[in-house]
Amino acid sequence: MATLVCTYCRTRPTFPGHQYCSKTCAKSAAERYQKPNNYGPENPDKRPLPTGWIMQFDKTHGAWFYVNTVAHPPTTTWEHPAANADALQTQTYEAPASSGPPAAMGNMGGDINFSRESALVVCDMQEEYRRNVQHFSSVLATAVRMIRFAKLVGVQVFLTKGRPSIYGSTVHEIEHEIAQLPPGLFGGSFTKTKFLGDSLELTDSLRSKKFRHAMFCGVEAHIGVRAQATELLKQGIIVHVLLDGVSSRNKEEVSPFITLMRDDAHLNKYPLYFITSETLSYIIIDNQIMIGNLKVPVGDFLTDFLALIRTEGQSISTGLKTLLGNGDERVLGESSEVIE
Repeated sequence: MATLVCTYCRTRPTFPGHQYCSKTCAKSAAERYQKPNNYGPENPDKRPLPTGWIMQFDKTHGAWFYVNTVAHPPTTTWEHPAANADALQTQTYEAPASSGPPAAMGNMGGDINFSRESALVVCDMQEEYRRNVQHFSSVLATAVRMIRFAKLVGVQVFLTKGRPSIYGSTVHEIEHEIAQLPPGLFGGSFTKTKFLGDSLELTDSLRSKKFRHAMFCGVEAHIGVRAQATELLKQGIIVHVLLDGVSSRNKEEVSPFITLMRDDAHLNKYPLYFITSETLSYIIIDNQIMIGNLKVPVGDFLTDFLALIRTEGQSISTGLKTLLGNGDERVLGESSEVIE
């Protein structure tokens, strides 16, 4: 029987029947779940958070607020969610009275189980676009790699197609990867009928399966990707757009696309992230290890993941250079919500 490695320190063997090697690692893991995903002054309210809650600091009001990550969609409140308002309280402060707390903008850790609650959406990767979309090969390489990654971590994959009679079938590279997925990991292929529209069937499918996260790659960024992602955002689904996984016929369209979606998200408090494929992959890997959601020893799991990254190293580098450039200001602007 293989020896399991502690899912926190990842170096020592686990204590029999547990996922950690010691009480120290178990305590450290529990504290990590409580860690906010943005930083501010120390929260004076020391009460522990219930399972599924995280705290975040709102710079506008200079106050902490709390996010219920298990709600669908995630909800926020200024009030501490502890069951007993007087229990364990050492010091509190008055919540700002001017407005409600910010919307939940997509907790990337905590108790979220990415493999069960996330979908990979590959938009309109069709033959006609192969000839017309800028840097299509780089987008394709990212899409193929993410499908392989989805297979590794157990994330369902969905395809969209825009009018196959005009834009052709899904490219054979994507079809090949889909065929390699185990039963249950291919969510289906959805054909869009409106030129500037989304697939309502895909939206309904993701909602019915209670997905909380959708990762996007494909073309065209400013038309198909934007329309589908916006519809999911309206439903409260957290959207992660892969910056090295989207493009358009004219590369210059991508910058306005990012600006429009970012401004839309800010105005409507949509849970939207722009992120690179490798960064998001590492976040998901860390999440799966931390919650112990592995069907194989952690060492084997990490070996498979790192082998995928090493094999795809050159295409990752090429994709970043061709689709993002060197510090491209369209991505790294001052008001951007980009995670990198």
